[in-house]
Amino acid sequence: MDRMEKTAKVLNKVLTVLKIILIVACGLTVVVSLALIIWAKPITTAAAASGGTTTFNSGIMHATFNTANMSAGNLQLLMLMVLIATLVIVALFVIAIMLLQRLLKDIGDGHPFAPEAPGLIRRLAILIFVGSVVVPLVSSLVEWFSFRAIGIQNVVATTANGTTINMGTGFNFSINLTTIVIGFIVLLLAYVFEYGVHLQNQADETL
Repeated sequence: MDRMEKTAKVLNKVLTVLKIILIVACGLTVVVSLALIIWAKPITTAAAASGGTTTFNSGIMHATFNTANMSAGNLQLLMLMVLIATLVIVALFVIAIMLLQRLLKDIGDGHPFAPEAPGLIRRLAILIFVGSVVVPLVSSLVEWFSFRAIGIQNVVATTANGTTINMGTGFNFSINLTTIVIGFIVLLLAYVFEYGVHLQNQADETL
């Protein structure tokens, strides 16, 4: 067994562990979100009873929560958004991991240019393109709902050199161009594998 096959099998196991971690984290998020949806009324009642505002300061992020204005409906809506966002993002990552594992399995079995490899890589590229839009979109929606539903005010971030930046509370959406470039690189890789499959078929016919 050569180094490439051993590496592929190790990476396959690593991806399996990562997939399990993602699924467990998703499950915990679902449980917490459902619990907050179910008990939203007593939570918001207690928050309103405290009155005024609550300040959060982690050293990196400083925010003020207007607890008096929180309502059960807003909290439930926010948790529903968090639940949907988590399921969508985890689903994208799990599908990507499954595609990679199918590729790594063929490589680990000594068939790097399996006939289905180009199609799998194309699907992975499409998934990256979709994720480059969906992930920042759902993240921005959750952030926006957080500002509106919980009444977060005066959100300030502290940079590494100690300066502060007012992050605002509006809807901010931007696509990471690096992810788009990675998608095109993966798409190009699909054509490389397609050519490799063609050469492999020619070699098999010659033999």
